[in-house]
Amino acid sequence: MIEKMKFLRFEHKDQQLLRDLLDLFTEHADEIVDEFYSHLLKFETTRTLLTSEEVSRRLKVMQKEYLLSMVRGVYD
Repeated sequence: MIEKMKFLRFEHKDQQLLRDLLDLFTEHADEIVDEFYSHLLKFETTRTLLTSEEVSRRLKVMQKEYLLSMVRGVYD
């Protein structure tokens, strides 16, 4: 993982910047994910994958968790 971080030039300061965004992301995570899925629905290819409200709901929950994990994660 360290090699990957070097390749990406991902440093300690970058980790801290992401952690600093945690409150903002947490506060707006639902809006961010809803906007992302609204964007996906504009395209036929992705619209066909989001076949029901239940599918969309489950994916949104997973997407929100993924989004938040990026800012509160352990990056080493």
